[in-house]
Amino acid sequence: ETSTDLLNTMMREAGVCESKRQVYREYLRESKTFDTMTHFREVASKFSPQLKGELLLYTCRSWTASVFYLEAAPERIMMALAQAMSVHFYAKNEELHQQSLCMVEQGTIASAGRILTPGDAFNIDCIVSHKLWRHFPRTISLTYSMVLALDRTQLLQVGGRDPCFRASLKRAAAKIAIMRSMAMCAERA
Repeated sequence: ETSTDLLNTMMREAGVCESKRQVYREYLRESKTFDTMTHFREVASKFSPQLKGELLLYTCRSWTASVFYLEAAPERIMMALAQAMSVHFYAKNEELHQQSLCMVEQGTIASAGRILTPGDAFNIDCIVSHKLWRHFPRTISLTYSMVLALDRTQLLQVGGRDPCFRASLKRAAAKIAIMRSMAMCAERA
């Protein structure tokens, strides 16, 4: 409530029109889940590495099945990936400019003609090394949405700690690159 009072005071003093004030108040109200997740991650950061990893692993169980190359990841790798993720919150109709592996935690997002809901992932081809074979379609938040993002560098660095999983990531990247090149050839034919 303190944030709402502060926001109202600032908007009144700045002369923000009433219709825009509603938008900002709604965002603040909807962002409480984001604040809770951020606070949860702060609390988890105080745990030992093992306990922190286990705790954060619970937050990523819902979306691991939507990223085919993470299904076989060892638990310790998934713990490290969960810790490396950043949390982002988007307003309605806001464009997401992410080039990371992203998972929808809350809300509804449109990407590449698909409607994504909690547990869905997008930008899974971020693991491909050559930029030509990566595809980051226009992505828009249809509702207030919370997204977990994992930077490509972090994904490959953490995934590289396990030789078997590193090889699995390389195979997945090759598979995605071949599929993308075939689609590009088909478009030109």
